[in-house]
Amino acid sequence: MPAMTVLYFFGWVFALLAGAMLWPLFYALAVGEPREVQTAFLVTILALIFVAGAIMIALRGRLEGRNRRAGLLTLGAIWVFVPVAAAVPFYLSGEFSDFYGAYFEAVSGFTTTGATVLPKLDEVPKSVILWRAQLQWMGGAATYFALALILGPLSGRNRLDWELQLIGGNKFTFAEQLAEAFRVIMPIYSGFTLACFLALWGSGVEPFQAICFAMATVSTGGFAPRDGEVIRVGSAMTEFVLGVFMLLGAVSLIWLRGLMRWQWQSVRAALEPFWIMAAVLGLTLYFLVMKWQRFVSETGLGLWHEFTTAFASAASIISTTGFIIHEPEIKVLPYLALLVLCVIGGGRFSTAGGLKFFRVAAMFRQSWRELKILIFPHGVRPNRFGNESEDMELMKSVWATFAVVITSTWVLAVFLSATMTPEPSEDVRMLAGAFMASASAISNIGPAYNMLQVTDPGVYPSFAEFTPLAKLAYCIGMILGRVEILALLSLINLSYWRS
Repeated sequence: MPAMTVLYFFGWVFALLAGAMLWPLFYALAVGEPREVQTAFLVTILALIFVAGAIMIALRGRLEGRNRRAGLLTLGAIWVFVPVAAAVPFYLSGEFSDFYGAYFEAVSGFTTTGATVLPKLDEVPKSVILWRAQLQWMGGAATYFALALILGPLSGRNRLDWELQLIGGNKFTFAEQLAEAFRVIMPIYSGFTLACFLALWGSGVEPFQAICFAMATVSTGGFAPRDGEVIRVGSAMTEFVLGVFMLLGAVSLIWLRGLMRWQWQSVRAALEPFWIMAAVLGLTLYFLVMKWQRFVSETGLGLWHEFTTAFASAASIISTTGFIIHEPEIKVLPYLALLVLCVIGGGRFSTAGGLKFFRVAAMFRQSWRELKILIFPHGVRPNRFGNESEDMELMKSVWATFAVVITSTWVLAVFLSATMTPEPSEDVRMLAGAFMASASAISNIGPAYNMLQVTDPGVYPSFAEFTPLAKLAYCIGMILGRVEILALLSLINLSYWRS
């Protein structure tokens, strides 16, 4: 029965969560944080170990080796129930007034969204900050595993995708698929995290903030370990390092692996990473020009520092990380431009959210081909994007994803506009805020909503001021965006389950 396989898998997940919570527990003990914080982690660890042990002992030897339905059930359930367990130490620590807020924080971290209900991070115990950082890092790893195991067979036609398709193929058992995914993904993911930490530390960031920023950056999570702009954390080199690693987080991990293995022919033929780099460069130039026109006398930064803040801000938005690097960049970006960039997101097989660049490029290319067909009906035109063919099945998937994302964003925005504040507001700007909040949830770039408070302070309610119903709706949006909505819809597609 697939449910037994899913439950057994969750036993291992809960055991891993318990192991991960040891780090914030040890930190709380080492620095002498309040006893209720120490107790919160200790009680949760013991409870998770008990539940995990009971599940694994009860279901040992009763599992099905190869089951696609079990994989889909796991994909759908992991983003809902893992944050429940992860939220327990948040709630028991006393930093959240209710479990809604704790669950919101856990979902936001695990889906690498970065929206927070904590009003003042500088007053929060460091062990809680560390657990937030770990949670988004684990969520980034879980995103890669889910993409490889479940969505791998549905990936593109690029030669670099063949490895991904083999990981998710049906000839392996679920355990073998997971082991292969771990072998391919974790060395690169962990290596980038370590490199980012060392580079940030070397640029002048203190070790605790460096490790938290590294986990947030590589996972494109967006949970900063402190309040305020990132420009206050370190030096210009700090922003440059963050920008580089956010850019790496926005492109395909398989493409990066091919780059490190010197697979130049396949790397050059994959166009999406180059489109993402061009978008970051273009947005950087836009920020520089607009800042020079409006804030040149206010910022007081040198040319190199102006570039690093612009570059890091551009990478933060394109990668859907959402760090607010420097407020002048946010003030010169129009609302509609920010909304569109959030919806587009980063690259496929990355932790970035959004529609992904390859889908947007495919839609534009097909639209342009259709226009040319109207002018030259008998012309012959290749349906290719780099070395990838864009056949009818791929385009059906692309347009279907676009339709579902836009519809989901609209429905969630309408719901949030009616529930995000206790008293309905007649201010038309609240509807704009609801649409940005909805897009930030579906595209997993929660801080994009906070950027509205930079451009128009005092108008929009913070996430902490959302009603419990609005928080729950936002959580649903974050989960929908993280699991690639069409994959989640396949859970209720009976024809897929029968095939």
